[in-house]
Amino acid sequence: MDDAVDELHGKIITYLGQISQQSLTEGQTEELTKLMAAANDLENIGDLIETNLVTLGLRRREQQVVISDATREVIEEFHPAVARAFDAAMSAVTTKSVEARRVVAAMKQEINRLAESAALHEARRLVAEEPNRLPAYTVEMGVLENLKRIYYFTKRMARAAAPPGENLTGEAANSAFLGTIVVTDDPTVISHNTGQIESGGQYHHLIEDVGTFAT
Repeated sequence: MDDAVDELHGKIITYLGQISQQSLTEGQTEELTKLMAAANDLENIGDLIETNLVTLGLRRREQQVVISDATREVIEEFHPAVARAFDAAMSAVTTKSVEARRVVAAMKQEINRLAESAALHEARRLVAEEPNRLPAYTVEMGVLENLKRIYYFTKRMARAAAPPGENLTGEAANSAFLGTIVVTDDPTVISHNTGQIESGGQYHHLIEDVGTFAT
């Protein structure tokens, strides 16, 4: 997977670099910059899944951590919402769909609600009298935090998909792009390269695979 994405990344960056050498209008330059930003966001999402979530999965097996039924329900509600937002953001980038951008914008309230519910659930889990309580809490919180970070970069992708000089306006824009989701979504804690971009297929399947993490 890494080799395939790295190869595609190289081709995309090379192509965008060639375009940047052309005589571009102000609007075209802005669009090129947004495409580079979307590529970076995709690469960050890939890192979260391939590195962070895979590491958590391996740790869960090594420590024989069993995800509780209650936590599995939380993850199974949270994950599809993030996946829907990601699909909409990919559609916004690849088709320039205004409606797709609005879908991502409108989902912030739902994501916040799910994140808050998950945080309260995990607070209760921390004091539960169960075997491997602390390792289980660490793994479960790690999964939920990474899902929130995936949504953070999904929002950025949708914003980058706006045509030159255009942004979402009104309540939808405010709900999508102002403030932060519950707890922390600071992107500076995630290392990234200059930006890998995938056509959507491999990253889509990576995000879909997160749904099987707790099983």
